[in-house]
Amino acid sequence: MAEQFIHYKATHETTMKSVYLTFVYGANQEGQRRALWDALKNIAKDMEEAWCILWDFNSILHPGDRIGGINIQDAEVRQFKECIRVCDIQELQSRGPYFSWTNKTVWTRIDRVFVNVYWYDLFGFSQEIYMANSLSDHTTMLQQKERVLRDNYIRILSSVIDILRQQCKAEWIIYGDDCTRYFFAKSKQIKIASYIFELQDEQGKVNQGFPILATIMQNYYKRLLGKQDIQRSHVDPQVIYMGNTLTLE
Repeated sequence: MAEQFIHYKATHETTMKSVYLTFVYGANQEGQRRALWDALKNIAKDMEEAWCILWDFNSILHPGDRIGGINIQDAEVRQFKECIRVCDIQELQSRGPYFSWTNKTVWTRIDRVFVNVYWYDLFGFSQEIYMANSLSDHTTMLQQKERVLRDNYIRILSSVIDILRQQCKAEWIIYGDDCTRYFFAKSKQIKIASYIFELQDEQGKVNQGFPILATIMQNYYKRLLGKQDIQRSHVDPQVIYMGNTLTLE
């Protein structure tokens, strides 16, 4: 246990495999967070088992992680990025609202979940889920109805997503061709991104689990294609002649 994180070893009940979990609550000041980055690097040096680092880092990672407030400087994200590179960790695929904290003027993404390459060996289908009403507990938006964002914020958010995609492509160009742990972890991450984790059935119920999802998809396409009519009725020529027909004239 340290001032900005809690680190402990746990055992998965089903597989009985050991995993390491680090819950982070980063300091408000950039200078104080340097101790957090150094501590995570030291943990990563000898880490050869599944490791997950999560919660509130109190720091953004990409220029698009904040809307509103002061302009984002490169120095603000440099130390966080360097820590991720040295620790050789990746952010899990996420689902739900992009921004995890807001004070109604500034929207920012400071809550994240990172894992190392060994994590994918145990939990290949992991993903982080941000619930619509689960913004950080230090915001009053948990008790208040979310205001409708203005059109310009929606436009900016769309631009943010495009920027993040370009950044991911740039990282892949730099590291993707090397036969490194980054390459294999990224390959798994790309594969997981194509999976369907949940579907809604005819009754509106959200289902999870690959067997039930396969059944829902089968039933859906069967309804689209229909079924074979074994006793198909013959066309009655007299009925056709009663309607409009083409003639030689």
